[in-house]
Amino acid sequence: FDISLKAHSSSGIDPLIELPALLQTLSSASNDFGLSFHHDTVQIYKKPCRPVSIPGSLGRVLSIHVEGLPEAFQVENDEFLMQLLGHFKECVSKVSLTQPVLVAIQSSGDNIDLESLIEKEVTDYGLRDGLEESSPAKAPEMEKTFIPSIKIELDGAMIEDVDFPGKSLFDTSSILVFDNLLDETLRKRLLNVVKGYPENFEIDKWNDSEYGPDPSRWTRGGLVDVIDEGSEMNAPSCWGLSDEAINDICFGPHPAILEFESKLTKLFHEFIVSRLPEAVLGACVSPLTANAPTHGDSFHYH
Repeated sequence: FDISLKAHSSSGIDPLIELPALLQTLSSASNDFGLSFHHDTVQIYKKPCRPVSIPGSLGRVLSIHVEGLPEAFQVENDEFLMQLLGHFKECVSKVSLTQPVLVAIQSSGDNIDLESLIEKEVTDYGLRDGLEESSPAKAPEMEKTFIPSIKIELDGAMIEDVDFPGKSLFDTSSILVFDNLLDETLRKRLLNVVKGYPENFEIDKWNDSEYGPDPSRWTRGGLVDVIDEGSEMNAPSCWGLSDEAINDICFGPHPAILEFESKLTKLFHEFIVSRLPEAVLGACVSPLTANAPTHGDSFHYH
């Protein structure tokens, strides 16, 4: 079948500067795939479109309709259209924007509204999958550890107000210090998980003080500590967990990790606490990791 593309609607995108640049970029990207791209009748909503179910979302969306598809056609199951969407995202990432924009494609027959497109994106990529919360055995003691002992404001700057595009507000970067959030027992259990031992294991199988990190669990260069791509060539070669160990701590059944994650959900009870989804930074950045600092190592920031 013969298909074409049409920019249908947008929200929260500057119609004078950003939107024309986006449309021109997507038109060129469509030509790369031999498709025509029509953008003469875009429905423009100046205010961001923010679903009530996803507080804090930027609400900057550009919806593109694929015309000429059969009824009930599933766009997300078509390899060609998914390749096209990937190409769109790559091209859009090179456009100078004040904030990121969600570019979504759908069949013209679906006519999914902008709010639903945001909700679908969040669900499809696991961007808001909350951690499980369990009831603590010692609630009073835990509550005491939830009070920060130190709060430090590092810096401040004027930032764009996401609720009022074009306006700015003053915000600060802060550090909170929590004492005894981890008791000694949980700390040992988590360390055993990292080492690959049973959680209540008492005796080390490997003397890392004498022999260094256990090569069956750790690999030199397994964790790269860099600030930007330009410094990657000079990045220190740090001992990090092997791929097998990363998969183990991320996906294995570890009550100690679940217990700590449960503490985090209670500490930040006003928020949905989730592990870092792969869709954010890619598969090379796991939601859980560890490193084994040794003599002579140096690090940029962590």
